[in-house]
Amino acid sequence: MKQGIILVMLMLTSTFTFAQSKKVSRTDLQEEKQAFITKALKLTEAEAVAFWPVYEAYEKEMQALRLSQRKIKQALKNAEILSDNEKYNLTEKLLSIDKKEANVKLKYLELFSQKIGKGKAAAVFKAEDDFKRVLFKKLKNMPPPPPDAPEH
Repeated sequence: MKQGIILVMLMLTSTFTFAQSKKVSRTDLQEEKQAFITKALKLTEAEAVAFWPVYEAYEKEMQALRLSQRKIKQALKNAEILSDNEKYNLTEKLLSIDKKEANVKLKYLELFSQKIGKGKAAAVFKAEDDFKRVLFKKLKNMPPPPPDAPEH
């Protein structure tokens, strides 16, 4: 009988721990971002249908650039083993990516304006920043995940 109670308690504890430590999926986050931006821009249904495929293409381009940035920044963390020329070249590449990001944003500003008008297109990047701020605030206020149970 005691073993049955202990087993039930362990199952309940592991279920509770799992529920608390469940991570938000990328899909959930994307849906939340889409809802936030749609509301911030006050997109009509027709505008949303035209806008979101273009925005998704923009995000893919930006993600590729950010991945390149992360790789370069990771390489620069080992600055003590890099030559001055290598550090300089990596920094130059990093700045070049910054320039490419600006060019991608300019390109998509124009594409967004064709789909939703100039006023709403001008607000896209601010809406993105606002979403990031809300997300970081939410993450900051979340309780830490429970510690992992020790293995026996």
